[in-house]
Amino acid sequence: MNIKNIIVFKETRPTEMRVALSPAAVNLFIEKGFTVLVEADAGIAAGFTNNMYTESGAKLFQLGPDLLPSHSLLLRVKRPLNERENIENALIASPSIMIGFLDPFDVDHEGHIDRLRTQGVMPISLELFELPSNDPRSPQSAMSRFAGRLALEDALRHYEGKQAVKISIFGPGSAGLSAAIAAKSRKFPVQLFGRKESYRKQVESTGAEYKVCLLYTSPSPRDS
Repeated sequence: MNIKNIIVFKETRPTEMRVALSPAAVNLFIEKGFTVLVEADAGIAAGFTNNMYTESGAKLFQLGPDLLPSHSLLLRVKRPLNERENIENALIASPSIMIGFLDPFDVDHEGHIDRLRTQGVMPISLELFELPSNDPRSPQSAMSRFAGRLALEDALRHYEGKQAVKISIFGPGSAGLSAAIAAKSRKFPVQLFGRKESYRKQVESTGAEYKVCLLYTSPSPRDS
């Protein structure tokens, strides 16, 4: 499929503040010859104004009544609400590709993935990407790193003592490592607890102290 357009939808899920493409990223697509269409106000909740997108070369659009152009890469963060999804599906032209967290396992048996395929839209669900945590293309890891930094800030904001003297973090995953790096950047001593020795080198590269905690299992009746 020859992709000609990049289309960015406004998110409709409650509390979803993200947007699938930043104004800075618009420039990258424009430079490669793509037409970038961004739904009006798509970036407002994330801190990006409509002017920021147009100044980066994007064109704004309102959803409906005209069909969206075919041969498009449709970008979103999460699957939309049902009512909104029905409106979009009536306006999306094939062939196109949709990328986002599309709820591919369809736990409510709504058949939304099959509907996309039926109308000539190839769904690519980010939930299904099996990438290592240190791969910059992993969206889950990127969100975990962001969550780790936010968790540190939230903990410090709610700390009731005069001044924290050491930061303790449980779990050496992407969120824990991100929190450790943020804490070290603020000159805090950091101790990070995990269950596997294999994480030691990666944790200590951040300047944090790594402590391995073995799982405690209660003895079986036969051992007593």
